[in-house]
Amino acid sequence: MQRAPYRIQPDGRRVTEPQRELPVARRVEVLVVGGGTAGVAAALAAARAGADTLLIERSGYVGGTGTGALMSLYSYPYEHIHGICRELINGMVDQGGAALGLVIPFDPECFKQVALAKLTAAGVGLMLYTWTADAIVEAGRVRGVVVEGKSGRQALLADVVIDASGDADVAARAGARCVVGREQDRKMRPMTVLFKMGPVDVQRIATYRAEHPEEFAPDPGHNVLELERRIVRLDGFFSIMKQGRERGQIDPNIHYLRLHGLAGPQGNLYVNSVRVYGVDGTRSEDLTRAQQEGMRQVSQLVRFLRAAVPGFARAELLETAASMGVRETRRIVGDYTLTIEDCGSHRRFPDAIISAVAHMVPGVEIHNPDGNEGAPEDPYLRELVLPFNEFSIPLRCLLPQSLEGMLVAGRCLSATHEADGWTRGQVVVMHTAEAAGIAAALAARQGVTPRRLDISALHAELRTAGVRFFLPE
Repeated sequence: MQRAPYRIQPDGRRVTEPQRELPVARRVEVLVVGGGTAGVAAALAAARAGADTLLIERSGYVGGTGTGALMSLYSYPYEHIHGICRELINGMVDQGGAALGLVIPFDPECFKQVALAKLTAAGVGLMLYTWTADAIVEAGRVRGVVVEGKSGRQALLADVVIDASGDADVAARAGARCVVGREQDRKMRPMTVLFKMGPVDVQRIATYRAEHPEEFAPDPGHNVLELERRIVRLDGFFSIMKQGRERGQIDPNIHYLRLHGLAGPQGNLYVNSVRVYGVDGTRSEDLTRAQQEGMRQVSQLVRFLRAAVPGFARAELLETAASMGVRETRRIVGDYTLTIEDCGSHRRFPDAIISAVAHMVPGVEIHNPDGNEGAPEDPYLRELVLPFNEFSIPLRCLLPQSLEGMLVAGRCLSATHEADGWTRGQVVVMHTAEAAGIAAALAARQGVTPRRLDISALHAELRTAGVRFFLPE
């Protein structure tokens, strides 16, 4: 069949695409875009709530930040974790792929296996290696998405679409209002390339830590070394890293070494110290530049760790993350925008969908877009011991203004930059996404859009699923 031609405009700055009809590959009740941390929880929740559910993901695996980006640590107290997130953690513990303590390190490969098995058991349809190219919108309602893959360009239609892309890609393409980064200047938290090294002499690190306690963060949640339970999470080596900066051996933006992993006296550890500032994760060219810069920093750090950091003398570079660690991009402007005042005051909402905790207090920010993270003048890692503070998220934060038929799940929900520091963590993301999946399934069953849901009916469904939330007294 002959195709209509593309037309290059005379000035060479535009190409006109030919109009064409797309085949509808699938029509489902709930479509989840993005198979990362949020997408897995949303799809599981929607399917278990009875909805015909399809999950699409651009990679060949699920887990996103926790797997592809190697951010395989939950800095969250287990007793506060509920629902699907707790179930996934328990599944990894049963396979020896996670350990429970002040923090929860896990094996990214174990997460992939556990999550995929649960998605299959729940009857979730999967389309991997599939990129979302556009949103299908009719009369202000999102009806589905256009995807690209080895099967070509196709349409997927749904009663409810959940944007779990992390970057609000679908919502933005559908015309939703979004904010990018910090409100006053669009600056975003730094990106990172995590990497794994081994074998590391963790017992040597333990000896150094015992001899130099001032070299590590005072907060117990950032200073965990329980070798008998294979739990490592350390932020520190301040003086060693300072010497490396002063000698030009590591990047000037790196002020401390952040390590985590499942390891006993000997083992492999993940390094989360690369910091790339001034990049925008919604731009391909910036992501490319960040990847290049991140890999440069990885090379520097590997050489420096082997030469200067106790325990790394025999360690080799084993793996770099398959995807960038992107901490912040777009957030939708929803029916309600969560603020730092809401978080700090433990505000409860009549349409609350989850209660969560954050190892934060108002006025303190980690991963500051301006840099100096972990520097002597940064009190977060050098001085403070922070509590876990409870906060709530309302359904309205998941509803893009002026769009029907859509929910967002994950770090692209409606929140200020400061509040995003509380909502973007993987455990909170999974809790919020589970609620989004249940809301989407309920809306599809009732034949209404998520905005028109009876909130009391949604609360009943959330309670049945074991989702924790608190309403005003």
